[in-house]
Amino acid sequence: MFGYGKDEMMGKDIAMLTPPRLRAMHIASFDLARTEKRGPNIKVPLVSFALNRNGEEIPVTVLPTGWQQDGKWFYAAEIKRR
Repeated sequence: MFGYGKDEMMGKDIAMLTPPRLRAMHIASFDLARTEKRGPNIKVPLVSFALNRNGEEIPVTVLPTGWQQDGKWFYAAEIKRR
């Protein structure tokens, strides 16, 4: 994905794909979800940008999700290039 192999992305912080200009907002939204102990409340895909392996911004669609297991919140996102 975006020049990374599957093994390079699994289990990594999704912020590594977030452009620096959007990173603070990205981190703050997940911090808020963790603080409020809830999953993302997003019903539609987000239109945004991601970084490829070469550091270039590319347009993407992001569909984040969250679930609770054993009292902990887990997060994942489906990211597709537009």
